Amino acid sequence: MVTKAGKAAKQVRDAEATRTAILDAAEAEFAQYGLNAAKTEEIAAKTGVTKAMIYYYFKSKEDLYVAVLERIFFGRYMDSIQPEELEQLSPEEALEKLIRRQIATDFHHPHLNPIQIHEALQNQGKYYKHVLSSDRAQQVFGIVTKILERGMAEGCFRKLHPQHTVMNILGACNFYFTAYENFKYLWQEAPLLSPEMVEEHSQEVVNLILAGVRNTKDK
Repeated sequence: MVTKAGKAAKQVRDAEATRTAILDAAEAEFAQYGLNAAKTEEIAAKTGVTKAMIYYYFKSKEDLYVAVLERIFFGRYMDSIQPEELEQLSPEEALEKLIRRQIATDFHHPHLNPIQIHEALQNQGKYYKHVLSSDRAQQVFGIVTKILERGMAEGCFRKLHPQHTVMNILGACNFYFTAYENFKYLWQEAPLLSPEMVEEHSQEVVNLILAGVRNTKDK
């Protein structure tokens, strides 16, 4: 016999599963079309629910879009960063770990970069602003800045501009995946998205960034 508590727990699990399925379908739709051209009808069809059900969980298409952005930024990347772990490492080791984590996130979550590009082109960051202005986002970017500042203070990094350096690191990590659909025709024999090639990319980016930030004047 199913108790009231058991029935309530099942309803919660079903609701969470439905919400997750909607977010999964929405993420794929927004990655392909961006917010403006994405259709809730398609999201509903891929999820196997009605449009009314989508609006039961999310007030509007924009509300659903923000939820997707938050899940990508917080759940896919930021939650994997452990400040205490990084503080135990040298600045070079900590920076390498962050670089590898960023590339791994891009590799395992291919919708991340297309959605960010659509957001920049279509909305000029209007909805991403909500994510980046949060305390959690500021904390993560603060971690990177602290690693760079610690490296400069200890003399192992040259004098750096933290904001420019962060942007350059992200560019080196992300462009490989952002440009893949175009560059796959330039190097048709190279399996650019194979685990082996992505690992080579990771090592090349680590070597490039660390060579660029090291303080070589005192050596």
